[in-house]
Amino acid sequence: MKKYATPFLFISAFVLTLGIGYLAQQPHTTKHTEPVQKAWISNGISDIPIVTEEIHQSDVLTIGVLVYGCSPLVEALITEFEKTFKKATGKTCRIHLHTAEENYTILNAMAHKLLNARYDLIWAIGAQPAQAIAGLIPKHRPTTPIMLSSLPWSTLNELIQENPSLKKYATGWGGSYNWKHRIEILKKFVLNIKQVLFLYNISRDSSCLDEVKSELDQRGIGYKEIGIENTNTTFNYLRNTLDDIDVIIVLRDSGIVPAMTQLVSLGNNYHVPIFVSDALSIERGAACGACSHEESFSHYCVWFAKEMLIRKKKPYNLSFMHIKDWDIEPILNKETSSTALQNTGTPKNIEFLMKHGIVIKESKHRNQRAAYDV
Repeated sequence: MKKYATPFLFISAFVLTLGIGYLAQQPHTTKHTEPVQKAWISNGISDIPIVTEEIHQSDVLTIGVLVYGCSPLVEALITEFEKTFKKATGKTCRIHLHTAEENYTILNAMAHKLLNARYDLIWAIGAQPAQAIAGLIPKHRPTTPIMLSSLPWSTLNELIQENPSLKKYATGWGGSYNWKHRIEILKKFVLNIKQVLFLYNISRDSSCLDEVKSELDQRGIGYKEIGIENTNTTFNYLRNTLDDIDVIIVLRDSGIVPAMTQLVSLGNNYHVPIFVSDALSIERGAACGACSHEESFSHYCVWFAKEMLIRKKKPYNLSFMHIKDWDIEPILNKETSSTALQNTGTPKNIEFLMKHGIVIKESKHRNQRAAYDV
């Protein structure tokens, strides 16, 4: 046995040395996961990616977002959500935004594909996306948690009653827009209101219109309403309807915000102020508003997302939230209000207005951040 031991050990050592030398010459490789795709916007129904577990990174979470149509309000909400979520959790979220371009056929097809895709979270923003997702849940029984947000509480309540299983697969929040308080603020801006005009996009949810009308009826204020399908056509028609109008009210999520600059110009020509319920429209030139801020809304969304994605709670462990009182701030646009409010009886002294709790702001470029704090 000893006779063959030394040659055997020598040959083994020689083979081992050759093996190590060969490996040392090979390129260094490590097992790694592919980077997560960049955020993108889809406006079709065939290009929604199927997000698989293999492309997830430990510090990156993918969220499929469904919207009926893009708007500055949606953009602001998502942007603030990303920043706040990162700050609250230390994790990055990749937003895959799917917009149906205000087309119900595309919306339903996108909702179907999103429920089959493998995201960490599905987020439906607004009434129409929530309705599309809720209608498909009984058939799909999704395993991905779902968050609904930014829709009237009355609409959300109807969805829950129509489909009790919704509470098992989804959670989120809906709001009451407190038009009683908003009308009180409006009367600070326009002292002698007799007739108002409502503008809203007919393809958008206008469920809060009844609430506004009720508040105006109680105060003896008359109103007209115009449902808009094409802003250019409607604005031409408006020129013949503004003679007896004291103020134009643009409902939140009405789809009018992208055309706000045109509307402001028209209102200024007739000395009719534009009253809004979002601060972004003030940046675009609206004369005054009882404004809520997208930052406030994003905080609620971050809370729900954190509970489901970080603390691993199931949607059925998180009750739907009814937000009754937004942070509403009366804002006067310093640049455009002097012209638009010329015939309204509103005091022109800015110091007087500020003493009555009215915040004075200036118009901003659409890509600049507003000069207010939440």
